[in-house]
Amino acid sequence: MPTFEDSARRRHRRGGPTVSWYGRLLIVGALLTAAGWEIFRLLLTIITLD
Repeated sequence: MPTFEDSARRRHRRGGPTVSWYGRLLIVGALLTAAGWEIFRLLLTIITLD
């Protein structure tokens, strides 16, 4: 597996980390927004039921 690691390192040097960072931010942001929306809906339902 050393060849794969070397290729990955080369990609990171070329500017891959920027794309990976943006990808991580987008994925984390989407997950947080989805989870937050679900929690918000649950809170709204609980408040309205009371």
